[in-house]
Amino acid sequence: MSEDSTINKPSSSNPIDNFTSGVRFFFTGMRMLFRHPSLLGLSLIPITFTLIFIILLVFGGTWLLGSMINDLLVTLASFISLLFGGESVPGSGSNVMVPNDLKNFTKTIALIVSLLLGYFLYLPMARIFLAPLSEALSRKTHLIKTGKPYPKASLGWGRAILEGLKLVAFQAAIIFAALIAAIAFPPLGAPAGIMAAVFTCGLDFMDVPLSVRGLPLKSKLGIIFRNKVLAFGFGFAVYLSLLIPIVNLLSLPAGIIGSTLLMDTIEE
Repeated sequence: MSEDSTINKPSSSNPIDNFTSGVRFFFTGMRMLFRHPSLLGLSLIPITFTLIFIILLVFGGTWLLGSMINDLLVTLASFISLLFGGESVPGSGSNVMVPNDLKNFTKTIALIVSLLLGYFLYLPMARIFLAPLSEALSRKTHLIKTGKPYPKASLGWGRAILEGLKLVAFQAAIIFAALIAAIAFPPLGAPAGIMAAVFTCGLDFMDVPLSVRGLPLKSKLGIIFRNKVLAFGFGFAVYLSLLIPIVNLLSLPAGIIGSTLLMDTIEE
């Protein structure tokens, strides 16, 4: 089944149209994810494993952080008691009781910290769990859209690992440059950080369909920079989706599907 009817062809001259087209490709990927059970099936397993990991992390983190903060409060109470002439009770940590309200407050803080940790760790963990299926998801998307499988192309395991390391190094250089800009010119910190995040989001997802084609990093970057406004629009949509709870759970598979549709359309 062709998806051409849901895709607006990118303009080659109007940057605003190209940017909005890049945004639309991400949301087209989101729609396609739910329209095709085979794509949703490839995505549900890693998403489920990631959610289980995050839930365990939140509960475990809440218990661990809560215990650590409570022990710290007991130690602090004991120290204050000794300063004012009290006596420490062996084995109990302190003869000064920590108020229940304070204990509940520390548990709340521990829960909030654990939730934030889980939120920020979701995408990296989802990438790990989805990694073995990313290429399969891209190939299936290409087959649904074009009716033809990808031609077999491979760089080989060693070369693929090397290209992956190059990509990580390139992204790290972008983030480092944004950090330096933020330190040197503090007012530029937030805009530079957002620009770097948007660009790396687009690069991350567009790398998948380009890797399936067996392209080295230099060729990938050439294609992305020739379509930089499209890529930036796509990365902007991904970046926004990661900020929205629930929606961010689907951002990774939707991003892979959308980037595959984008690359296929560029080739047409």
